Amino acid sequence: MSIRESCEAIEPLLAPFGEPDAAGVMTPDDRARVAAHLAACPPCRAQAEACRAAHDALKACAAELSAPAPAHLAARCRAAAARASAPRRAARWAGWSAAAAAAAAIVLIVLMPERAIATQLAVDHMKCAKFAAGAMTGTPGQLETAWLAKRNHQVTIPAENAADGLQLVGVRRCVSTEGNMAHVMYARHGAPISLFIFKTPGRQHAGNTQVETVGHKAILWTAGQNTYALVGRGQDLSGTAAWMQTQMKNRGR
Repeated sequence: MSIRESCEAIEPLLAPFGEPDAAGVMTPDDRARVAAHLAACPPCRAQAEACRAAHDALKACAAELSAPAPAHLAARCRAAAARASAPRRAARWAGWSAAAAAAAAIVLIVLMPERAIATQLAVDHMKCAKFAAGAMTGTPGQLETAWLAKRNHQVTIPAENAADGLQLVGVRRCVSTEGNMAHVMYARHGAPISLFIFKTPGRQHAGNTQVETVGHKAILWTAGQNTYALVGRGQDLSGTAAWMQTQMKNRGR
């Protein structure tokens, strides 16, 4: 079984594995499978930690969540629950995980937006680094044009910076949020870093918001209708983020 297939097979089990009160939901064999996989797979281990963090956040905010949900939030939760219903065992696990993740993501984005976003993006950064070969390649201008044509989303993609050891790898679609997030992949001194770009009309981050989570640092800022999140591990990203923002400003974006 390939690494990708192994991760895809384990992913639906991560949410129930992280629930301390869900011991009766998973079989002992399932728990052993997940534990063995997490011991050898840092991206899935980070995602399991994110699931546990979501559970803890939901538990800590139980009092605030006891009031009836707004109509639009209730509709999204009902839609997630409907997608979770399926007769087959594998589909039931996948639906359970998807529903739990969707509900947790909705709550976290309302209650703890920066940390919730940063944790999810750090996990996506680690996973997508395995599949860089599938990214669209080209100059920043070519990639911006291609992304606008494919996704109807105007983004600004900073170029390479030899002085910072920054090389542009390409851009790929990331399935976080509504599935149209641009994941711009770079290498900095040979180590992967990511710039995620997603629409956030009406939400602003004052200056740079820095978050450390699951062994990574994320720096978030807004420009126009987009939020930009630079994510990497074990390196100072502040200078890179400042250079990217200056370049975007010089281009009038």
